[in-house]
Amino acid sequence: MKGLLYWFLGKASIRKKLVISFSVLVCIPILVLGVFSYNQAHRNIQAQTLSTTQSNLARLISEMDTRLQKEVDYTKYLAYNLNFRRALEIAAKNPVQLARQLNQNVEPMLWYFVASDSYISNMNIYSPNVGHSIGPFLKPDADFAEEDWYISHQKNFNTVWSFEKGRLFATRTVLDTGTSSRMIGILRAEIYLSLLLEPVESMKYMNNGVMLADQNSRIVYQKNSGNHTLDSLAVDYITGKTDENKAEELAFFEEGELTVSGWKVYYYVDKAAVTQQLTPIIRSTLIAVGLCLVLVLGLISWLSKLLSGRIMSLKTSAEQVAGGNFTLVQHTEDTDEIGVVTNSFATMAGQLQTMIDRVYKMEIDKKTTELKALQAMINPHFLYNCLSSLKWRAIYKDDEEMAHIAGLIAKFYRTSLNNGKQITTVRNEMENIKTYIELQQIMHKNSFEVVLNLQQEYLETPMLNFMLQPFVENAILHGLAYYEGTKGQGQLEVNFSVQQEFLVFEILNNGTRLDTARIDAILNKPGKGYGIYNIQQRIDLYYGKGSGVAAGVDDRGFTWFKIKLNKEKADV
Repeated sequence: MKGLLYWFLGKASIRKKLVISFSVLVCIPILVLGVFSYNQAHRNIQAQTLSTTQSNLARLISEMDTRLQKEVDYTKYLAYNLNFRRALEIAAKNPVQLARQLNQNVEPMLWYFVASDSYISNMNIYSPNVGHSIGPFLKPDADFAEEDWYISHQKNFNTVWSFEKGRLFATRTVLDTGTSSRMIGILRAEIYLSLLLEPVESMKYMNNGVMLADQNSRIVYQKNSGNHTLDSLAVDYITGKTDENKAEELAFFEEGELTVSGWKVYYYVDKAAVTQQLTPIIRSTLIAVGLCLVLVLGLISWLSKLLSGRIMSLKTSAEQVAGGNFTLVQHTEDTDEIGVVTNSFATMAGQLQTMIDRVYKMEIDKKTTELKALQAMINPHFLYNCLSSLKWRAIYKDDEEMAHIAGLIAKFYRTSLNNGKQITTVRNEMENIKTYIELQQIMHKNSFEVVLNLQQEYLETPMLNFMLQPFVENAILHGLAYYEGTKGQGQLEVNFSVQQEFLVFEILNNGTRLDTARIDAILNKPGKGYGIYNIQQRIDLYYGKGSGVAAGVDDRGFTWFKIKLNKEKADV
């Protein structure tokens, strides 16, 4: 962490610092907002689910109470029917009268209720006053006297609901007509459980589960949620095998009581299903947060690039100034800190340019003065030798050769001095070299041959004056002098060509081979007079990068010097 902080504060670029800083400052609020939105949505959905669960339970209880109350009313009506009660009272005394009552009044009434009420599957009356079954409805109670539901009606005269072996029954005590306190029979109606529980089956909300339990906490009906673990936990909760807290960890549990039957209704919704409802919200939140982050990061990247671009532009200008180019730095209308620094830097660069121009001009003037001085006193030793040769030839030989030599000398000095101008053409420079070589051949009794290879179409190209003579002189005096007196053995090559943007001159000779140390000394150390080192200095001063002098020995054993001059800068 310390190393990362050190990198951020010290080594990271301005753009990276801006991007990281802005990203952290912007992303944290967006992420916090996203988390807050998710939590709020989660709480709202839970509250909505709980409210819906309570509402559904209340509606379910209301609908089932209505259906149960209808059956209670039917059983109550039948149990209090006077003809029905009188028939049961006379059953033991007058079977004929009982049969008449059943046929005329009771059975049609019972058939009417069974046929008209779609919830009633079957109906029976169990009475201690009959010894055998009479008709489809009236039966003796001897076989059921020990049943719980039968015993309960000895004291309870209301309609009682019971669930036995998957069958639902509504039972009610039939009382005597005289005192209405003595049991003369029990009306027992079997109810279609599936029809009665239609509201439960139709209650589908987020894979909800519903359970009905009777007064003894026995499960009468169970509609599973689809989550086996949760359904098992609900059973354990209803039967008292687990506590409410554990059940509520997995589901929303609500319970209510059916007023008519006294049964409990348990309604529960899996919390995992609620969480699944959050998936679209989470997805939408993530998409929204992602889009915001992309937009913000894009804007941050653009702003950081804009700001760092101005800094990098200033950096580029500084590098150009360091390289000697003071013209790229421009003033700006911006008034912020970067603009102030840019304008200050531009002012500094302008002042440096002015100072350098002043010093550069002084240097040029100095070099020009030195060159003129050199041109005024070029190699007096060579001039003395030439004049001495003329003298002796004049004594021993009277011919026109002396006049030719004198003419060559005059031409050489004329092309060398170039009327005091520094700029000449390649053609004039070649004429100077040709004149100089011809004089040297005369002096050395034609002991070497000369090969000229000149690219004719570029002979009018401008170049600095008096650039090649020191190289030719070096080749003759320090190379070809080896062949003095041996006619035709030495060879001097002068080549000129244009390669890309450079004028290229090559001076080669097959004389004494120079070693690497000697070549390095010639190129990089000043001599006694105006030599190759001075040429190198002039090239650096006038032509700059890419131009210069190189030397070596080729495969033939020829020592070569190569001079490269940028032809685009020859008009300085």
